[in-house]
Amino acid sequence: MDMASEDSLDRSIDIAVQHYSSLFRLPSHRKVLLLLVLLCIGGALVSTVVLFPSLHAVFGGLCLGSAFLVLSLIADYCTSRFILKKGTIFDFRRTVAVSLFCWGLWFFFIFLGSLVALGFGFSWWIRLSLLGLSAAMILRLLVFRSTAYLSYIRLFASSFFQPFLCILPFVIFFWEQAVYEYVPNLYGLVAFFAAATIVSVLAPFVFLYLLNRLGEKALGIGTLPLFRAFMLN
Repeated sequence: MDMASEDSLDRSIDIAVQHYSSLFRLPSHRKVLLLLVLLCIGGALVSTVVLFPSLHAVFGGLCLGSAFLVLSLIADYCTSRFILKKGTIFDFRRTVAVSLFCWGLWFFFIFLGSLVALGFGFSWWIRLSLLGLSAAMILRLLVFRSTAYLSYIRLFASSFFQPFLCILPFVIFFWEQAVYEYVPNLYGLVAFFAAATIVSVLAPFVFLYLLNRLGEKALGIGTLPLFRAFMLN
């Protein structure tokens, strides 16, 4: 009877291990890079052509997407190599994977802004692009805060370095159009960007604090330490 119970337990553990492996499996390094190339260049190309339908926009979209790709990879390498500690789970491949998901979220807002701008003006593209930037920063902060033991300096650097660096191509490529649209409302743009940044910092901490309290009430230990140990394992 005991042997049968042990065999049943072993089979259950094997099944659990299989599901665990599937749950946290990421694409290979080559696939992650390929998806990032397609997302950055394809997303920038589509959104630029929608905003300014011309052959010049095609060339500009390819340049913009290439800039996104190069800066994102540089930021991810620096983040995994110099900012994140060696004891975390974030090697270069996993750091690039985080950026891949964040780019997917950011480009959703960028493309939505391109469609809205066709009817309501370029300023709406700026607003929605900044909103997408805020969403990407929230996601990065949530991921790094919940899965790694980091000082606040390393946490904010790893969360915000890549998004802020990738703002540069936006400024270079769309500066003239943005100034033309926003000269009368420059203070409104600055206020919107500041509010988005503040929300990006506060929202993840509030959410994770509430989540941690649930674990303390149910298990007597915070949810975040338990989840970090699980991820490291």
